[in-house]
Amino acid sequence: MSYIYNQRAEYSQNSLRSLKTALLELQNFYNAHFNNLNLRCMSGDISQQEFFNEQRKLSDMMSQINGLEAQIAQFNETQGVKRGQLSDDEKTQIYHYYKTGNYTQVQLSQMYGVSQAAISGVLKKFG
Repeated sequence: MSYIYNQRAEYSQNSLRSLKTALLELQNFYNAHFNNLNLRCMSGDISQQEFFNEQRKLSDMMSQINGLEAQIAQFNETQGVKRGQLSDDEKTQIYHYYKTGNYTQVQLSQMYGVSQAAISGVLKKFG
């Protein structure tokens, strides 16, 4: 029984982390795309209506990911899943994510459910 519970907890944590990663990437994409759309609208390349349509699509995608993230967080809470220590694989992933320059320590701490200080400690060990 404990094995099944641990497997479910690990699956849930991996799913939540994947969704958080997708959310951060979508937010970065949204910001870049929004700025690009805004410039195109101001220059007359696209109409205001096209701008608002694209903005609505992006907002809808972000809402869906936020909804999924909330569902997984609720599942974790109802199942009593708590975050344990980072595995060696997770530490390696954190290092590589950080080195891409696409993620801050705070964003990584949110993705992995640990403190920013824990992320900093992982990076110091690799550095």
